[in-house]
Amino acid sequence: MGYKKGEVFGIISPNIPEFPIVLYGASGAGMPVSLVNPTFTAEEMARQLSAVGATALFGVAPMAETLKQVARLCPAIRHVILLGPPQDGAVSFQLMAQDSAGDLFNETLDINVKEDIFLLPHSSGTSGLPKSVMNMGFQTGAKLVTLPQFERTFGRVYENFFSGEPLVVPPLVSLLAQHPALKVESLSQTHTITCGAAPLSVKTSVTLIERLNNPNLSLQEGYGLSETFPGVLMAPLGNTKLGSCGAPISRSKAKVINHEIGDQALGPYQHGELYVSGWLRTGDVAYYDDDGNFYIVDRLKELIKVKGLQVAPAELEDMPSLESPTNTPVNSLELTSSGNREWSRSATLKFRHLSTPRSHKQIKGGIEFCAAIPKNNMGKILRRELRVQYANSQSTS
Repeated sequence: MGYKKGEVFGIISPNIPEFPIVLYGASGAGMPVSLVNPTFTAEEMARQLSAVGATALFGVAPMAETLKQVARLCPAIRHVILLGPPQDGAVSFQLMAQDSAGDLFNETLDINVKEDIFLLPHSSGTSGLPKSVMNMGFQTGAKLVTLPQFERTFGRVYENFFSGEPLVVPPLVSLLAQHPALKVESLSQTHTITCGAAPLSVKTSVTLIERLNNPNLSLQEGYGLSETFPGVLMAPLGNTKLGSCGAPISRSKAKVINHEIGDQALGPYQHGELYVSGWLRTGDVAYYDDDGNFYIVDRLKELIKVKGLQVAPAELEDMPSLESPTNTPVNSLELTSSGNREWSRSATLKFRHLSTPRSHKQIKGGIEFCAAIPKNNMGKILRRELRVQYANSQSTS
């Protein structure tokens, strides 16, 4: 197909068994892989793929029209490869897979797993719009069970396929702890549960431990970022510090910094921004206890999460086209109600959208008017102060 080592291969697909075939096939051809959320709009997909300079794109047949639209928005994309029957404007994955002799694969390609880029995961970062991170070689070896979307059938899949050491995220911990259809007996072989991606509440942890009633169960939390691929903090086996993501793993370091008065390293139980190995800024507010166990308590960037989907404030603030003659700035922040529903609220004057955003990016918490948007001396919006202003206005109203 004429692709060369270093060209970027985009994958926009739900969870399917063919995913690792495509992933490792592209990697074996020397092409870094950019993974794109299949729930994105065509414009969002194109923005990410344009940023990394993708030249090939893989997806599934039901998304054909969307993927073709993405290709039109990204002129660098030369081929759209679809899992499905042949159709105009796309290459059939099944026909490519019939290359039984392997003539399409270059086995002499020089791949350096320690230096060549393997993945380009998209990270929200700590400032500005989302961006891609360069990750190097990767090794795996496990049974793969895929679900196109997470559904309540997860419980049955867990019973039939999962081992005694599941890797989960907080919503799945809540499911294991509360879902009535999930038989406790099916979890009897579970000895270690490792949770990541977001802080796990102590309440949820206690509920799960009490439900399983297994004295040998170890509930661990870990912490990592796209930039650290994958982790830097991990609670130990037999963890008793619920709510903690543990201490730095081998050959890793972490510290908490107070940026309000300079790069001052803080002591135990003092809240500040978490820095990790090489002193990478994480954008997370954390503290550590006397034993060196870290706890994540907030997000400096005020990343908005709606029903588990991330919304970068900078992306919302860049979306409106202002009608105000004074070009009043737009700001978005997260406000959580007592019903645990998360809304984005905008501090601005009258505006209109150039294009209709997806539902989780639409402003549903209302519009607030204020005299000025608080900023620091570098022009960065102080969302924390906006939150305080809003809380004060509600308490006095």
